[in-house]
Amino acid sequence: MGILDIPFNSAIISIVGLEDGPAPDLSRHKDLPILRLGFSDVEELLLHRGKEYRPMNDDEAMQIIEFVEKHRAEVDIFVVRCCGGVSRSASVAMALHKVYGAKLPKWFHERGIPKEYVISKIVAAHARYLTQHQ
Repeated sequence: MGILDIPFNSAIISIVGLEDGPAPDLSRHKDLPILRLGFSDVEELLLHRGKEYRPMNDDEAMQIIEFVEKHRAEVDIFVVRCCGGVSRSASVAMALHKVYGAKLPKWFHERGIPKEYVISKIVAAHARYLTQHQ
């Protein structure tokens, strides 16, 4: 599934790092809920060749949980995308799988390389969310 053929009853989590250049044009999906985040595929702040690579923070992890909680009753699919399509999106998808039992596509384990750093941030954010909303 490409970014252009997203099912109607979906929500999009779009991740772009500062190093990725401009964010993709999602205007054709303006009727879908979209969460836009900006973090890199790193575990600590990194400056390289004049570019800043910033890891996911606790706030962004909580934004993901709050977005899913807000929209999960009304959508069938959460589409998670990043510029590379390998680590950041795979990490968020794996975290949602662990927290909510979300289904992963058949090809996920062939292409995705989820990072424990992002997964643990989102799992911890979910635990905080449950504590705050009991």
